[in-house]
Amino acid sequence: MKVNIVIRIFLIFMITSKVFATNNDLFNTTITAKDFIVLKYELYFSKIKNRILNNIGFVVKYQYLSFNVNINQKDETLIKLEAIMDQKRYRKKKYYPKKVDCNILRNKLFLNRYGYSMLKRERNYSFDEDDLREAIKRNVFTIQNLTENQIDNIIDKTNIEIEIIHPKPEKNISCKGNIAQVILD
Repeated sequence: MKVNIVIRIFLIFMITSKVFATNNDLFNTTITAKDFIVLKYELYFSKIKNRILNNIGFVVKYQYLSFNVNINQKDETLIKLEAIMDQKRYRKKKYYPKKVDCNILRNKLFLNRYGYSMLKRERNYSFDEDDLREAIKRNVFTIQNLTENQIDNIIDKTNIEIEIIHPKPEKNISCKGNIAQVILD
């Protein structure tokens, strides 16, 4: 009986020491720059998605915005945004999304500006690619260990895909391009 108790105590000690050893490895784990950049984008989008969801007026009203950020083996970043138009409003109102809406969505996220006139939906040239780059640098790339050239290289390799979901699935649109490209395709 004493041997049985000693064996149990020994087994419990071995199991708990492995659990604590595993937890200590967490402190020794390093985070890569890729992981950190993905985290920075996700935090930024989480913080500012209310710019899109709380809009009122002449702009498209959205009820949901989701995002996904991935960096592949070639260090190319892909940001996927999915914006769902307000189902209640756009079942009644006959407005269908256009490519301009993709650009407005991206502009509102990074610059907090539309870049288009509200009534005619024509580009107003209030900013250019350099303004977009500076906004991305200021809001996402506040990383001290990256040089200006490295940040520019990362932005050059960053693409964005935006999908706008309408209540009628055949009216959904999507557009994509470089994140700093003024007009997405």
